[in-house]
Amino acid sequence: MLNIVKKLILPFISVIILGTSCRKAVLAPDNPSKAKLLDLVNNYRASGCTCGTVYYPPVNPVVWNDTLQVAAQRHSNDMDEKQFFSHTGSDGTNTGDRLMSLNYIFSTYGENIAEGYANETDVMVGWIKSPGHCQNIMNGDFSQMGVATSGKYWTQVFSAH
Repeated sequence: MLNIVKKLILPFISVIILGTSCRKAVLAPDNPSKAKLLDLVNNYRASGCTCGTVYYPPVNPVVWNDTLQVAAQRHSNDMDEKQFFSHTGSDGTNTGDRLMSLNYIFSTYGENIAEGYANETDVMVGWIKSPGHCQNIMNGDFSQMGVATSGKYWTQVFSAH
């Protein structure tokens, strides 16, 4: 009887334990909805928001910018291909460098990144819960935004000319 337990039941229990301890990576959508992202961001901006312990009053909405989306896409692709998570690219570039490489003229910029969120609503909740990311969303100096995903990575770029 003990032999049966060792040969049949223990391997089965091991498979169950190992199977439940492996966590599948959550992938971001390949083409997040531009309209939904703008609505989510601009709803927070229109309402005002507390980021950490600091209240930010309502600010003007942002508009979509395709060049910012390209910069965001390049950074998300880089993080996905090289499997790292940082505002600094694998080649040492920062957001400003990425914008300048696209001949985008800016007066200010900001970037939010995220990993492992399945949809637009979830990533926005994550960013709003993080004081620094929330501050970027509520920054009244920003007038434009672009967002892109690759694999499990999200990049949101804000700017103003």
